[in-house]
Amino acid sequence: SIALAGLDHQAEDVRAAGAMALGCVASRRPKGEGLQELLTLAHAQPKRKYLLLSALKHALSCILEPAVLNSADSIDRRLGSSPPEIANSLKSFADAKEDSVRSLMAECYGALLA
Repeated sequence: SIALAGLDHQAEDVRAAGAMALGCVASRRPKGEGLQELLTLAHAQPKRKYLLLSALKHALSCILEPAVLNSADSIDRRLGSSPPEIANSLKSFADAKEDSVRSLMAECYGALLA
């Protein structure tokens, strides 16, 4: 996809925009499928893990936004039973060498628990 290709762009702002777009797209997938895909990609592509976790954080923000929660599109439909699976998968990033990756992991984990 174009958003995924944006993660490899030379310009940092284009990479950040690609992560945001990817998160937005992932948030629209039912039952947490998009979130699981982002985590699978983050594990498979270590060079992109920061950007993919950033996309995950944005996806969670979109899903858990109060305006979205109050809409007909319920949180159960958007997340399904995936929060425990996502939380377990996120834990593997707790030992990352990069502070930025650990910080994003904690922010995503916190969003799930909120």
